[in-house]
Amino acid sequence: MWNFLSPIALFASVKVGRYHELLPVAIQMDFRPDSKVYTPKDGDNWLIAKLNVQVTDIGYAQIVEHLAKCHYLMEPFCVSLKRTLPPMHPLNQILKYHCREVIVPNTFGTPRIGERK
Repeated sequence: MWNFLSPIALFASVKVGRYHELLPVAIQMDFRPDSKVYTPKDGDNWLIAKLNVQVTDIGYAQIVEHLAKCHYLMEPFCVSLKRTLPPMHPLNQILKYHCREVIVPNTFGTPRIGERK
């Protein structure tokens, strides 16, 4: 596994035809002041910097926004729902659909995410 970076990307709105596109103009690979800044003039290093921003963004979206804010946040409510409300309770009938895919992935998927290889 590699060291994780926290890239900073600077975007500009550029008019292309009738529309505006958001294009990256500079990428700093880490938050440290001595970290190199890449621009489109850097050739293959620019491509690698853009890929690094995309990978970091996907990782953040999956781990923080999805896993933590959806699965981990909902799990206590879903466990409480199963433990306290009878199956025919109106709240159970409404909320059970929101808990369908929460407990099983948390139980079996989380150990795989956290294990070192």
